[in-house]
Amino acid sequence: MPSSCPFAVSRCVECGLSAWPPPAMCRRCGSLGFAPEPAPGGTLEQATESAGPDGPVTLGTVRTDAGPMVVARVADARPGAAVTLRVVDGAVEAT
Repeated sequence: MPSSCPFAVSRCVECGLSAWPPPAMCRRCGSLGFAPEPAPGGTLEQATESAGPDGPVTLGTVRTDAGPMVVARVADARPGAAVTLRVVDGAVEAT
């Protein structure tokens, strides 16, 4: 059974800027302090199908409700749809 957990972005503890992937340093204020912020959902902006080793895979760009854009594997969603984000076996998935 696949291992999954909720998706989270990193939020700067000094200025509040959210980022994904987690940066080494805040691009706004230079702080090195970040805290995880749950980002369980967002809006699928665009999607494209790509060839994968086990058949076609749909990848999409999701604007999280927390702010940052992420690239995720997409299942059963069309651009403009609200999606739920989870990390499954190390990859971000949008459903």
